[in-house]
Amino acid sequence: MNNILPLRLGEFVRAIVAGKKLEISRSGVFATIVVERLMDIVIFIISFFVIAMFVPNIPNWLQKSFIACTVIFGLMFVVLFFMSKDEDKFLKLLSKFHLPSKINEIIKSLFLKFASGLKFFQNKKLFFIVLITSIVVWIIEAYAYKTLFAAFGLNVTAVQCLFVIVTTGVATMIPTAPGFIGAIESVGMVTLGIFGVEETMAFTAMAATHFIEMMAVYALGITGMIKERISFSDLFSFALKQHSEQEEQNGK
Repeated sequence: MNNILPLRLGEFVRAIVAGKKLEISRSGVFATIVVERLMDIVIFIISFFVIAMFVPNIPNWLQKSFIACTVIFGLMFVVLFFMSKDEDKFLKLLSKFHLPSKINEIIKSLFLKFASGLKFFQNKKLFFIVLITSIVVWIIEAYAYKTLFAAFGLNVTAVQCLFVIVTTGVATMIPTAPGFIGAIESVGMVTLGIFGVEETMAFTAMAATHFIEMMAVYALGITGMIKERISFSDLFSFALKQHSEQEEQNGK
């Protein structure tokens, strides 16, 4: 749905659909999505600084962006970890805001459901399995990029392709246009430029690679929808419902 809806609203739709299908809390499902994205960010940041030690001429703005990401997402990781470890302390912290009892109960309920999806942090074995699996997935994607770039005559290594994935991956964490169109092409073009790829060729290769990725996602998504008997109208109704709920919250 992120390929169709802007501002990463697809993540909310995913939580709603999974919650309904599995008959579990949507807030809990959303927490697992947050953790999933956070794990990707952690891998991206570590990969960036490791690869950056061997890559000259990295733009200063790109280095500063990743330093900022390290601070922001590092703090988020710590907060979520302690949130999963000691729910009572966070509930006591919330109680200090002296909100109306009804609102306080709603927030408390949402917090407990959200925290239920963070139990992942307490399972060390599962944590490392997810971490290793994520690393393997991104390495496989790096080789896929290498193969696609080779079709355009680009002589780039798998490590350089991983660097492209890392920079574009962080760029897409920011809510943007549907399918992250524009963000991936522009950041990918700059990153390939670091490795000496001419600007026009870099943009063409990134645009084509992004298009192929989107088509693969669409094919898998439609297959899943048919299997689960979910229609596009259902997905858009979920998205509109989430959007209206956000507007109501912003209005308050």
